[in-house]
Amino acid sequence: MIQYGEGTNRNITITTPSSATTHLITGLKPFTEYTFTVAGVNSVGTGSFSSASQVTRTAEDSKQFTVYININVIYTHNTYLYIRIYIHILNVHTNLHTYIHTYIHIYIHTYIHTLTKCSVCSFSSAPTGSPGVPTVNQIMSTNVTLMWTEILISERNGVIIGYLIRYGNAATVQTRDTGSNTTTFVFTGLNPFTHYAFGVAGKNSANTGPFSTDTQIIRTLEDSKDYS
Repeated sequence: MIQYGEGTNRNITITTPSSATTHLITGLKPFTEYTFTVAGVNSVGTGSFSSASQVTRTAEDSKQFTVYININVIYTHNTYLYIRIYIHILNVHTNLHTYIHTYIHIYIHTYIHTLTKCSVCSFSSAPTGSPGVPTVNQIMSTNVTLMWTEILISERNGVIIGYLIRYGNAATVQTRDTGSNTTTFVFTGLNPFTHYAFGVAGKNSANTGPFSTDTQIIRTLEDSKDYS
């Protein structure tokens, strides 16, 4: 049997369902001090309670805080943006209010051409840059592994959500969607002993950007099935 409560006021009693010496107590309040005592129970009755435990405080709950943020642009000067930030934190359990008031300034010269493309923080144009030239690894008869570097942040115009691969030989040029934003792709379904080159372009929510420079022409391996 366990008695516990806030501080030294142990006004809650529970009976554990087994003789185990470990029990999980749920339903406690966040960031609150508790003490606990325990007593053994047999078929005759309940024994004496132990000495109280040391005072134990439960952890804070992220849900107990409400944060209000107010950001004001004070003024701009040349390539600097001066911003005033008010942060109001309310502990909903203790009703304690905390206020933070600060100023920051941002040097925006390097990224000003990117900022002008943002309309209410919603990008509406395709990437203006391309990924790095792919490297071709693990060349097999019908598949190769492609790897490339990401588009520069200033040229993405949003979040890159996927890539399009351009591939072909002397006869045809086609494209294939990788289906993800990872920069490694195993390209399958190629013809054995055939020349190919590959380029890659990034996509955001608006459209597809320009393709990279193509790789050097590679040739897939011969297919062992051609021989008997």
